[in-house]
Amino acid sequence: MQFVVSVEPNNGRGFLARSPLAPDLTAEAPTADKAVADLQQQLTMLVSRGGLREIEVPSPTVNTEPATNPWQEVAGLFKDNPLFDEVLEHMKVYREQQNHEMDDVGE
Repeated sequence: MQFVVSVEPNNGRGFLARSPLAPDLTAEAPTADKAVADLQQQLTMLVSRGGLREIEVPSPTVNTEPATNPWQEVAGLFKDNPLFDEVLEHMKVYREQQNHEMDDVGE
């Protein structure tokens, strides 16, 4: 089993070794190598007691399908409707009225 171990100076008192896989375990020693060796011994004991186990975690599936635009389902739906141009004209008149009212409010 492989472990990531961090080793850092310990305020002038040697070195401190620890692993993010077992955050409760730490080892202090005068040298970095000794701190790592002490932590390795603690981790070995933890693994032998069954305290740590190696498991496989599946990677999330990645959707390789291109993202579809939800508007594509309705695009062109009314293109052959004889009332379409009339509806667009009503929308234009309404939008102009709303813009004019907003202009009046701002003055």
